[in-house]
Amino acid sequence: TFWVACEDMAQPRCALEALAAAIFRTHTREMGVDAFDRGTSGAEWWVQTGKRVGLHLDKDEACREKSGIFVHPALSTVTYLTEDMGDGTNAPTLVFENVTVPEIARHGGGVPGNLQPDPRCRRVIASWPKRGKHVAFDGRLLHGVFPELSTPAGDTSRGSGGSRSFRRVTFLVNVWLNHRPRDVRRRRRAGAPPAAGHAAAERLASS
Repeated sequence: TFWVACEDMAQPRCALEALAAAIFRTHTREMGVDAFDRGTSGAEWWVQTGKRVGLHLDKDEACREKSGIFVHPALSTVTYLTEDMGDGTNAPTLVFENVTVPEIARHGGGVPGNLQPDPRCRRVIASWPKRGKHVAFDGRLLHGVFPELSTPAGDTSRGSGGSRSFRRVTFLVNVWLNHRPRDVRRRRRAGAPPAAGHAAAERLASS
């Protein structure tokens, strides 16, 4: 994954970084100037393509591995770059409401063996891909994607065991406030400033 800090968003290094910055601004523009520390806030971003994304929790991975503490982004977001054209190649994003890690782990009071999410799920929300669609949810929630759910009803020739490849492309941005994930660095500069990409990013993020 890559990082772009608040203070660097005015000069993006590529179109994807511009999009990440636009998404961050979209979700924080209603906040007051003192609502968060711009020096430790920003967007973590990456592109996910054609692979299974099992159930997981977005978190500072290095912090979890090195300290045993779960630190989550304020928001997790998904922007779909592909959509289901009727060929059964796309699956929905599933978000499990109220399913988070136990309070004891989230606040660093110790990590019990065989750590399990809180089982009190209120409902499961499914977001089906549509090109340009943008969704956001609480960064603490359990979520994921299963290719098996892309198989149309009654069609057993597709899915993970079928002959078709699983094609699904998403742009993922975690909005972090007052915390920068460890070991996540900014993308190296490449080419000219993406002025056109920046404009497109603003339109997509604000739609």
